[in-house]
Formats: sequence, C-alpha cells, structure tokens
Amino acid sequence: MTINYALTRAEIARVFFYALGRSPKFLITVMTYPIALGAIVLVTSAFRHALTFRDGVAALVAMLAAFCVVALWATLRGKTGERTMDIAERGISTRIGALSGYLPWSRVKAVTETGQYIFIVGSMGNAFLIPGGAFSHPRKRADFLAEIDQWRKTGR
Repeated sequence: MTINYALTRAEIARVFFYALGRSPKFLITVMTYPIALGAIVLVTSAFRHALTFRDGVAALVAMLAAFCVVALWATLRGKTGERTMDIAERGISTRIGALSGYLPWSRVKAVTETGQYIFIVGSMGNAFLIPGGAFSHPRKRADFLAEIDQWRKTGR
C-alpha cells in the first residue's frame, strides 16, 4: 500500500513532545545532551570554588537551554516535503524528493494510533508521523493499520 502526505513544522514539534512522554528510550536520548551540559557546568564550577545555589541554578538554566536547542533542532530538521511511503511484506520504504529510506519490520519498535495520527517508531529512535489526511477514507486507514499489524506479527 502506498500513501502520500506532508507534515507541517507544528506537527513535527507536536510529535517530538508526544514521543518524549511515550518513549523512555527517546526521552533518554533527548535528555543526554542537556544533562551532560548541566554536569559540565557543575563540574567546572566545582573546580573553581565550593558549589553554591547559584551554580545549581546555572546548571539548570544550561540544561533548559540545551533542551530547547534540541527540540528546535528536531523541529527544523524534520522533513516537511511530500513523503511517499510504501508498506509491504518486507518493511517500510519512504521517499521525500531525492531522499529515500527503508525500515524492515524487525526494526519497528511500535505502531501507535491516535485520533489524528499514526506513529511508527523505529528501534533507533526515528519515527514516522502519519496524519489522518494521508488517507482518502477511514477504511483505507484501517486497511493500512491491518497490513502493518499482519506483517509485524508474521515477522517478515
């Protein structure tokens, strides 16, 4: 089955924050950089003087700033061009312009359906956000999900 869709920056930001609350692995990956930066701020302060409340605040501000940069980077790097996605027995093939990719079913960690979107999360933390508008009819959406479920269960 083949579908075509495009995402907006707002939708990409929405899925970023949605995934933070739903995927511990994604949360750990995203928070690694802010936590590391906060630790560096504290360690460098500790080498200069005894740690103070102010040093803790500086570390928290650095962590918050780093988190904002990561969220902004993810939003800006997300692809907004029209995507063609093919699902088949072997996995997911996707194209946006000249870029293409492939994800076998064995590397799909989760498929989550919400009222507006379908999220397909890969084992490496990458994700596809498929808006409801990608389907011409609710039955097509149901067929799409049924095919994914069937192929994931058979292990192909």
